[in-house]
Amino acid sequence: VSEVQVVSNSFAPEFGRTAGNIYNVITASGSNQFHGEALYIGRPLGLVARPILATPTTLLPIADNFAANAGGAILKNKLFFFGSYEHVDRSVPNPITITAANAAALNIPASLLTNPPAIEHAAWVDGRIDWVITQKHSFFVRYNYFRNQYPFNTNIGGLNALSVAADFQDRAHVLGAQLLSAFSPTVLNELRFGWPYRNEQHLADPLTGKGPEILISGVANFGGSNAVGDRFQEKVPNLNDNFTVIRGAHTLKAGFGYQQNLDVQA
Repeated sequence: VSEVQVVSNSFAPEFGRTAGNIYNVITASGSNQFHGEALYIGRPLGLVARPILATPTTLLPIADNFAANAGGAILKNKLFFFGSYEHVDRSVPNPITITAANAAALNIPASLLTNPPAIEHAAWVDGRIDWVITQKHSFFVRYNYFRNQYPFNTNIGGLNALSVAADFQDRAHVLGAQLLSAFSPTVLNELRFGWPYRNEQHLADPLTGKGPEILISGVANFGGSNAVGDRFQEKVPNLNDNFTVIRGAHTLKAGFGYQQNLDVQA
């Protein structure tokens, strides 16, 4: 991320169709010089001080974050690249509290009462190409990818046996492009295209039960899961053009925008 702009009322014409604030995130670009960086933020459990109220069996949160990016020139002064990758593993454990006596009375196997291995694995990939076509025209295209793999995301811990849990998967692909044309110092045109796609769903874990979910208030939840099978998919193709003319103390802006919202929900 090179810059984050917070746009609030009154909006410029190209930022319509919303009543709240707009966060405009600008992707970094490459330059003639090669630059890169890498970082790691970790929380090794063997090096973490235990909270004062924790018992020897208290589960501690997991946090691991690795990221790297790099950018440079493919053709000096003409064609540039930039790319980045980030991976995050994190977990806030929530132990199962079904008593051994209730589990035995309900015939819940001990294998369904272990602490849920609910560790989120998220990754981001970003790529961008910038092309200086002429002194007046420049173009860029970018691709963003997101993946979230989260086993035991729903119905975990407390009175929930592992058989009622569900896994969560989330995917996103975002393609964007812009052609910027400065016809003169006072006449500018910006043509933008975007195609975001997202797909998220809850799936059965290998330990998820086959039967219906059984809820006994204050005792245990076991059997199958009521959180499996939902899916949400969204595509938002859009095309926008902004034309700006500066005349003395006045700035005139006009253009058009087209957007489709294609949602499929089960």
